[in-house]
Amino acid sequence: MNLFLYHAGHLILALFSLKIFSGNKSQFSFFEKLLMLSVALIPIGKLVYFPIPGMYGLKFAFMFGSLVAFVWLMFIGVNRNTKILFFTFFFPALSLFYIQNYEWIFLYQLNEQQTESSLLRVFSYLALLLYSAVIYTSILKNKDIYTKFADYFVIGTVLSSFVGFFVFYFVLNGSLSSVDLAPISAGVHIVNISGVSFYRFNPGANVNEFSMILAYAIFLMPFTSFSKKTKLWLALLFLLLEFLTLTRAAWLALAISALFSFFFLSRLKRNFKYLFLTVTAFVIVFIFIYQVSDQVRFLFESRTTMDIGASGQERLEKFNYVFNQLYESSFRLLFGYGWATNMYVHNVYLQLLYEIGLVGLIFFIVSMFLYTRNVFFMAKGVMKASLIACLVFITVVSFMHHILYHMQTWFVLAYVAAVSLNARYARTDVD
Repeated sequence: MNLFLYHAGHLILALFSLKIFSGNKSQFSFFEKLLMLSVALIPIGKLVYFPIPGMYGLKFAFMFGSLVAFVWLMFIGVNRNTKILFFTFFFPALSLFYIQNYEWIFLYQLNEQQTESSLLRVFSYLALLLYSAVIYTSILKNKDIYTKFADYFVIGTVLSSFVGFFVFYFVLNGSLSSVDLAPISAGVHIVNISGVSFYRFNPGANVNEFSMILAYAIFLMPFTSFSKKTKLWLALLFLLLEFLTLTRAAWLALAISALFSFFFLSRLKRNFKYLFLTVTAFVIVFIFIYQVSDQVRFLFESRTTMDIGASGQERLEKFNYVFNQLYESSFRLLFGYGWATNMYVHNVYLQLLYEIGLVGLIFFIVSMFLYTRNVFFMAKGVMKASLIACLVFITVVSFMHHILYHMQTWFVLAYVAAVSLNARYARTDVD
């Protein structure tokens, strides 16, 4: 059982490699195929890992994607429009000169379980910016590739979910524990309900991270080459799995994103029908499960209570710490305490405010708006609604989670920026 679990990701990697590099795909270059593979691996996460003690925490997808992006930069280059991305690197790099403790540049103890390096985090951030720039450039160079990106991201989510089903079942019957899952999932959460173990659905991901991958897969569905029936069933599956993640922030962000994006549809009557069918099917299935399962009923009621709980109290304490520290110094309020000195505030905006100050935060927000601004000039339709949903989801979930170093965040931002630029001037839409 564990043998399959630990090598499922490597098997998926092999299958994706065969699929992408075999056969006749003359419309895509070798570098574009490498980029497709990197996108396919994003939802797989730590299911593909380095089987070396002490290196489990390194995500193969991040290492591979960064390498592909660097090779692309060397041989092809990036579109000049992406310079706005790299402008955001200025304040993180500058902050190392006035960091609170210069020893933290190389190594420091962030918490009991984790050591960090501000310098390494600066380079990690640069790698993510480069990856985003390369995704953006590839879509502008080859307008057929955005469909492949969506296809492989969704397929990767499906395959990762399949492994998640395996984990969920064997956690439920007591055959797998948090220790068994440590190599392939960071910070595993297994909730005990009346003696029954319930796995918070996060195959290959950090806790709460897979909920975001599921949301992005739903929003990218209109861009895939699948049939309408397949898209409908996959959207329903991902919605049900979204519940199993038990991530309330993602639930809220998903609901707000869907509601907000609905007003950007062009054919409201027809698209409302598909939305109504999907939501109705989800509600019917969920009500049935809710009625027959005491565990699901308990989980739903506990996750929707107004009680913030221990984790909520911890986050409020971190928020309060940020405000108290910034209040002590005008310089720190404007320019922060240094990059990667307080990464787990569970709020990207407060994290950036603490690390690069008010000036850096404002510059970052303005830069991201300029990077993705073309989505607001597109004609109404499914394409615009889906891309808007991606941006709204990122904006909302950033208030509650630290997603700055998530590879999928920068992939989705690049996807929105490039596809919207193409669509704005081509005046096309995806039905």
